[in-house]
Amino acid sequence: MTTVTIQRAGGHVVRFTVRGHSGWAEYGHDIVCSAVSALTTAAANGLRQQAGVSRAVRQRHGELDCMVLGSPSDSEWNRADAILETMLAGIRSIAREYPGTIVVVEKNGPESGRDLQARGCNE
Repeated sequence: MTTVTIQRAGGHVVRFTVRGHSGWAEYGHDIVCSAVSALTTAAANGLRQQAGVSRAVRQRHGELDCMVLGSPSDSEWNRADAILETMLAGIRSIAREYPGTIVVVEKNGPESGRDLQARGCNE
């Protein structure tokens, strides 16, 4: 099963982590994993390229961890929110279409980008 963990602070998604394999099909042929990977990678790239938001990303086999860094302006948050909430809506839609493959966990509270940077993540 794929676990998507969403960390919120101040109403914004400030971090998302994706771990695991959906188990829908064998590795390399799993459309659920491919769809989740496409959505989360596009969101991580969109934060920088479209929203202008600094972020730290760590990607390894079977895992993606992305965190917003610094203090984005209101307009940057608006663009980031649109990107991240769209990603989350897409993941939830896939989870409904393919039950038992994805679990979404949401957490609220402060989070810092420093711990992610210290673990070798890049912007």
